[in-house]
Amino acid sequence: YELAFPDTAFFNEFTLRTPIPAADVNRRLLDEHGILGGFDGARANTCAGRERMASPSPAAGVIGGDPAADDHLLILAVTDTNSPADIDRLVAALETIR
Repeated sequence: YELAFPDTAFFNEFTLRTPIPAADVNRRLLDEHGILGGFDGARANTCAGRERMASPSPAAGVIGGDPAADDHLLILAVTDTNSPADIDRLVAALETIR
């Protein structure tokens, strides 16, 4: 796992590049660890039943641009409702999913 946009500042949402499709990461987080994962970047290519988003994001064609590139992107949000223990649990779970 690595930050997808390491040179971009973020507040509480960030995007990870995943070693396997983000949909599989989310499924395993829930099934194996009881953790609700993040937003699967591949889903950005469908919006309310439409084929693709009207215009890709400025992020070099990623997220809403190329479905093949987006399926290994996972958008996570961490706020004040997430304790340090919650975050540590997520990190430990991600380390088991490769």
